[in-house]
Amino acid sequence: MMSIKISALLLFGIAFLNSCTSRPNNKGKEIELKKGCFFDDQNRRVVDTLADKVATVSTDNVYFILTIEDNKYLACNIPDNYNGKTIIVSAQILEIFDLERVVATPIRLTAASEFKD
Repeated sequence: MMSIKISALLLFGIAFLNSCTSRPNNKGKEIELKKGCFFDDQNRRVVDTLADKVATVSTDNVYFILTIEDNKYLACNIPDNYNGKTIIVSAQILEIFDLERVVATPIRLTAASEFKD
């Protein structure tokens, strides 16, 4: 009876580990980010970071807005041709100055790649 429980536990463990390692990797081709960032001359502190987050890109014809987990981020260095696409990003979240009103939280992308299904 004990050997049946051990065998069942081992099979469950192997199946669990197999499911963890066989998850699809959604990172596609790496995106070449724009050089420089219009936030660079504003001396903003880095207050947090994002790593490998799925983002939806939209624009208001002036700025690119990334939506990540219901949060809006203003990306300063994303290439122009990603409007309407889903990408995977890592970024530095930058401070918002006192008395400043912004459409979204400013970020500087440190890495980005295309999202693949």
